[in-house]
Amino acid sequence: MPYLEGLRAANADPNLSVAVEARSGIKSASSSIAAGGGMRTSPSHADMIEAGAIMTAKTFDDPELIKWIAIRVNW
Repeated sequence: MPYLEGLRAANADPNLSVAVEARSGIKSASSSIAAGGGMRTSPSHADMIEAGAIMTAKTFDDPELIKWIAIRVNW
Protein backbone atom coordinates (compact mmCIF):
# COMPACT_ATOMS: atom_id res chain seq x y z
CA MET A 1 0.00 0.00 0.00
CA PRO A 2 2.80 2.50 -0.68
CA TYR A 3 0.47 4.66 -2.76
CA LEU A 4 -2.07 5.04 0.03
CA GLU A 5 0.68 5.83 2.54
CA GLY A 6 2.12 8.47 0.23
CA LEU A 7 -1.30 10.02 -0.36
CA ARG A 8 -1.94 10.17 3.39
CA ALA A 9 1.48 11.69 4.07
CA ALA A 10 0.88 14.36 1.41
CA ASN A 11 -2.74 14.87 2.51
CA ALA A 12 -3.67 14.25 -1.14
CA ASP A 13 -7.06 13.32 -2.54
CA PRO A 14 -6.90 9.95 -4.34
CA ASN A 15 -9.59 11.18 -6.73
CA LEU A 16 -7.30 14.00 -7.87
CA SER A 17 -4.20 11.82 -8.11
CA VAL A 18 -2.63 9.81 -10.88
CA ALA A 19 0.07 7.22 -11.08
CA VAL A 20 1.98 6.36 -14.23
CA GLU A 21 3.50 2.92 -13.96
CA ALA A 22 4.96 0.05 -15.91
CA ARG A 23 2.88 -3.13 -16.04
CA SER A 24 4.44 -4.46 -12.84
CA GLY A 25 3.23 -1.47 -10.80
CA ILE A 26 -0.10 -0.66 -12.40
CA LYS A 27 -2.11 -3.10 -10.26
CA SER A 28 -0.83 -1.52 -7.04
CA ALA A 29 -1.46 1.96 -8.37
CA SER A 30 -4.93 1.16 -9.67
CA SER A 31 -6.02 -0.42 -6.40
CA SER A 32 -4.96 2.65 -4.41
CA ILE A 33 -6.05 5.60 -6.53
CA ALA A 34 -8.87 6.30 -8.90
CA ALA A 35 -6.67 6.53 -12.01
CA GLY A 36 -3.55 4.73 -13.10
CA GLY A 37 -1.85 5.28 -16.41
CA GLY A 38 0.39 2.68 -17.96
CA MET A 39 3.69 3.18 -19.74
CA ARG A 40 4.00 0.85 -22.74
CA THR A 41 7.68 0.02 -22.44
CA SER A 42 7.13 -3.43 -23.91
CA PRO A 43 3.56 -4.56 -23.17
CA SER A 44 0.82 -3.58 -25.55
CA HIS A 45 -2.01 -1.14 -24.86
CA ALA A 46 -4.36 -4.11 -24.36
CA ASP A 47 -1.98 -5.73 -21.85
CA MET A 48 -1.79 -2.52 -19.81
CA ILE A 49 -5.57 -2.05 -19.82
CA GLU A 50 -5.99 -5.66 -18.74
CA ALA A 51 -3.56 -4.99 -15.85
CA GLY A 52 -5.73 -2.07 -14.69
CA ALA A 53 -4.48 1.02 -16.51
CA ILE A 54 -7.06 3.65 -17.44
CA MET A 55 -4.92 4.91 -20.34
CA THR A 56 -1.51 4.14 -21.78
CA ALA A 57 1.33 6.08 -23.34
CA LYS A 58 4.62 5.22 -25.00
CA THR A 59 6.55 8.16 -23.49
CA PHE A 60 6.16 10.60 -20.60
CA ASP A 61 5.88 13.54 -23.01
CA ASP A 62 2.99 11.98 -24.96
CA PRO A 63 0.45 14.82 -25.46
CA GLU A 64 -2.46 12.51 -24.60
CA LEU A 65 -0.81 11.52 -21.31
CA ILE A 66 -0.21 15.17 -20.40
CA LYS A 67 -3.82 16.04 -21.29
CA TRP A 68 -5.14 13.11 -19.22
CA ILE A 69 -3.07 14.13 -16.19
CA ALA A 70 -4.16 17.77 -16.52
CA ILE A 71 -7.83 16.75 -16.53
CA ARG A 72 -7.40 14.35 -13.59
CA VAL A 73 -5.65 16.86 -11.34
CA ASN A 74 -7.66 19.90 -12.45
CA TRP A 75 -4.78 21.87 -14.01
